[in-house]
Amino acid sequence: MKSSPSPAMLQEAAELRARGQSWDAVGAKLGRAAETCRKWPILCADLFRRYFNDAADRFLLEFSGRCTVKLATFTNSENERVALDATKFLSRHCVALRELQRAQSRLEKTADPDLQLDEYLKGLSDEQLTELEAGDDLANLAAGQAAGEEPHGEGTA
Repeated sequence: MKSSPSPAMLQEAAELRARGQSWDAVGAKLGRAAETCRKWPILCADLFRRYFNDAADRFLLEFSGRCTVKLATFTNSENERVALDATKFLSRHCVALRELQRAQSRLEKTADPDLQLDEYLKGLSDEQLTELEAGDDLANLAAGQAAGEEPHGEGTA
């Protein structure tokens, strides 16, 4: 019987793949056959994709930082054309990177269910909130009665 990899092993495999490692290298590092590792993105598709995307984002951010440092050295070039081109490119790069960071921040906020609920509740009127709370009270009462509990508390007889 084939067993699925642990989440930690799957995450390590995704990290290595995001950094450009071959399946042979992944297998060697994790002590598994390359053919076994190669199946994980299919067998554990959602989790592997999430780990891979997170790892790729971190890798690209790290790589972008190294590229920015290298490019910044060219802005001090004695060759005026090289310095000007590097400055223009670096300027565009920094603006684009900042826009991506803002977009990522917005995505992270909308991906958080608690923040979504909070934003939804902020948009409700006082009357709508009262109706929602009344509905919640009725649902709790019904759930208690279904479990065989006697009604109690305010507004119950």
